[in-house]
Amino acid sequence: MPNVFLVHSDESVSPMGSADFEDEDTLQRLLAKCPDLLPGELINPEDPRRWLLVARELGIPAEDGGGDNFSLDHLMLDQDGVPTLVEVKRATDTRIRREVVAQMLDYAANATTYSSVEAIRGHMARFYNTDEAGVDEKVAEFLHNPELVDSYWQAVKTNLAAARIRLVFVADVIPARLLRIVEFLNAHTDPIEILAIEVRQYQDDEGRRMLVPRVLGQTTESVDRKSATRGKRQWDEASFRAAFAGKEYETAGLEVVDRFIAWAKDNDFVVWYGSGLKDGSLQVGRYVGDLPYVAFVVYTTGWLETQFQYLSRRPPFTDMALRREYADRLAAIDGVTIKMDDDTLTNRRPSIPLTVFADEGRLDQLVGVLDWFAGVLKP
Repeated sequence: MPNVFLVHSDESVSPMGSADFEDEDTLQRLLAKCPDLLPGELINPEDPRRWLLVARELGIPAEDGGGDNFSLDHLMLDQDGVPTLVEVKRATDTRIRREVVAQMLDYAANATTYSSVEAIRGHMARFYNTDEAGVDEKVAEFLHNPELVDSYWQAVKTNLAAARIRLVFVADVIPARLLRIVEFLNAHTDPIEILAIEVRQYQDDEGRRMLVPRVLGQTTESVDRKSATRGKRQWDEASFRAAFAGKEYETAGLEVVDRFIAWAKDNDFVVWYGSGLKDGSLQVGRYVGDLPYVAFVVYTTGWLETQFQYLSRRPPFTDMALRREYADRLAAIDGVTIKMDDDTLTNRRPSIPLTVFADEGRLDQLVGVLDWFAGVLKP
């Protein structure tokens, strides 16, 4: 007996019977066209998940720098930058029970070990047939705010490092044995979230189809525990400074922070604070038109990060000679080591320990680089 009914404009009703998917690829294609088949409002009613599709049939290496030994059906990111690995199977596939779980855990272990933000950006560029600027445009559209693109990629980087990922099994029918495994894993893996999503298909006599997803595998305990670990924290100057207390780099870090804040006020630059749950970030930069230009990012973990990866896509820093001059000025500071190859100055964000700037003379040189940076941006 049908349990889904389609109501027409004249209030006539058509029963819709359960219908199998033609094949596994059909369900995969539908999910790629409509990622919201992963029902974000059911996964997290208080903060519904939204999805950015990174790639389909994604190769995952079994070792660093090795060839692709695994193929993941879909890789997605949610609005908090949490990588979401999706494997699709039909109930008629006997591998949907134990084998698919082992396969997914293999994906997760290798993805968190050997994947990086740079790799994810590369996957997106190939999938959407675009360049890195086009990838950032996709992210800006997804976030509805181009100003958040840089901090979003930093969130992805942090999530990968912490193995804060989501594993999703999708099928037309979730078998009871798979559901028990998912519930068990979800209750004992933190911060990894593991879900099963059942996407039922219904069809009427005229061939019209309806898809009805539902989320399985969540328990109240696991939802409460994992949602608590995935919250956000908006940092400010007081909390940022407090995070350095007792650290070996406390003195050097606070001196850098003090000089950056004072310099920003004197040079019409802005200091932005991040929203990481555990680690804080401070960015010093300014807007030119609608584009933010960030000179450096300071982290409460004791590092100063450069921004070549993003500056390389924004004029005038699209000029390699200008980026090289930027790197040369930094490398002239005793204790600073930066690779000078084209890839680093285009696609990387080299980091420098804050302890390097414990020497006042070196800190003066770093502020001199900021002066140069500001001069480059002057009209």
